[in-house]
Amino acid sequence: MRRSRLLVPVLLVAGCLVTLGAAGRPAGAPTDAISVGGLERRLRFIASDALEGRESLTPGFRAAAEYLASELTGLGLTPRGDAGSFLQRVTMRRTSVDPVKTTVEVAGQTFTFGDDLLASGGGSATGRVVYVGHGYRIPAKKIDPFAGVR
Repeated sequence: MRRSRLLVPVLLVAGCLVTLGAAGRPAGAPTDAISVGGLERRLRFIASDALEGRESLTPGFRAAAEYLASELTGLGLTPRGDAGSFLQRVTMRRTSVDPVKTTVEVAGQTFTFGDDLLASGGGSATGRVVYVGHGYRIPAKKIDPFAGVR
């Protein structure tokens, strides 16, 4: 596990900031500045392969955050993030799986990571294998595949 510090855009607040920034302008001005072409251009960039899916802790994520901050600056809004910016520093933790060491053995048969199973963390476990269907509990229909499983 590795701890990293990363600047993260305040995405949920961005919409609020746009609304607040537009509040002091004449009626109609915010919507007059919006165009289908402008929205499409921005969305195409945010959704582009260049941002590598914008997964946390990646260069694509940082590029998306910086792009959004730039757009908010261009709107003339007041930053409320860290150090007078539109970005906020948060602590994130990333875990990874060692595919070579990640296996499951059931009744003498070994299943390997990537080919037979997926895992999201490390550790070890022992116990019996129990089939529980798809694992959906539906009390209204008295369906509980976990009933009696310990």
